[in-house]
Amino acid sequence: MQIIHAYWEKRNIGVDCQELNVEAGDSVAQIADALGRLSAEYQVARVPSGMTDALFYLQDNGFKTVELNIQFEKKMDKKPELPEQYRRFEKHIAYHPADKDEIESALKAIETGGVFVTDKVACDPFFSPKHAGRRYALWAKDLIDKGSRFYICTYKGEKVGFNMNTDKGDYFDAFLGGLLPDAKRSGLGFLPLYANLSTIYEQGGRWMKTGVSSNNLPIIKLHEAFGCTISGMSYVLIKHL
Repeated sequence: MQIIHAYWEKRNIGVDCQELNVEAGDSVAQIADALGRLSAEYQVARVPSGMTDALFYLQDNGFKTVELNIQFEKKMDKKPELPEQYRRFEKHIAYHPADKDEIESALKAIETGGVFVTDKVACDPFFSPKHAGRRYALWAKDLIDKGSRFYICTYKGEKVGFNMNTDKGDYFDAFLGGLLPDAKRSGLGFLPLYANLSTIYEQGGRWMKTGVSSNNLPIIKLHEAFGCTISGMSYVLIKHL
């Protein structure tokens, strides 16, 4: 079990935050002891799926389940291919490493709150999609400053989306991807994922790993369509004091 002071969330969303990461084998008694050490105004707990005793105990003690985080992985042993239903777009789509101005423009679009609307922050009535947007934009900037790669996706030469991945050594984290607000209803939702898989493959990555919210059914289906498999799941709970 881990207790993490997520101090960065004060900058990101304006609240002091502690995270409780429950691990397989942790007992309810251990969780009870850990809760006694939490005092932040915003608390996040993560519990491996199947540990319903821990889930119920947290819910009985003021936590609310906001999502299930679904972990996907894919072995990158060959160049990614578009699923058949998207191949009609193939000759019109492209992606390229973003330059400084493109990164700044994309991060501003993310910060508006119109890109990521299904995660634990966006779906929390205490916050809003705009809080989630600011959080993702600042988080992405931090990772870019540490060397993560950011790409722009295009359709017929127009910028429609972005993707981002991080080399973790034995795998790549497909951390972020999405359509820009003006392209939300374009039918191109597959493109950022395709670009993420492709750029990981082109960098020599052997495995792709990522996490997806259960609140976002379309992106879950997209990962399955691209041959990604579920490697784990965890309940995510929140509490405000």
